[in-house]
Amino acid sequence: MVRDMIAVGYPPPDTAEVPGLDVRAALVGDPLGEGWVSFLSCLEPAELRGELNALLLLRRQVSDGWVDVDSARPVLQMSEVETAATLYRLRDVTLDGDAVINVVDGVPAGAPVAWGSPNGGVLS
Repeated sequence: MVRDMIAVGYPPPDTAEVPGLDVRAALVGDPLGEGWVSFLSCLEPAELRGELNALLLLRRQVSDGWVDVDSARPVLQMSEVETAATLYRLRDVTLDGDAVINVVDGVPAGAPVAWGSPNGGVLS
């Protein structure tokens, strides 16, 4: 369901732990994001267009301008290793032959690798 929401331009659900063993999820349905759907339809390789983790990270990249392991972990709800592997997989995603996400230069020493649009590229 989350994948389907993001694929048509809705924001990812907002999740929060509540007392006990419960989690609250808010699903917000704005008008369909026709630009987002069009963007996704042009991405290669095609199999990543429908992959939930890729969609979540691309959405985060578009909204924030960059993403790193620390900001992506809560979104993916994965370990640091799994999150980093997912980010590295996005290196292969292209739009009209151009990478949509690359490592950002100038990240402070000791900070996690940050990913953003190359040269203010296609996701800016």
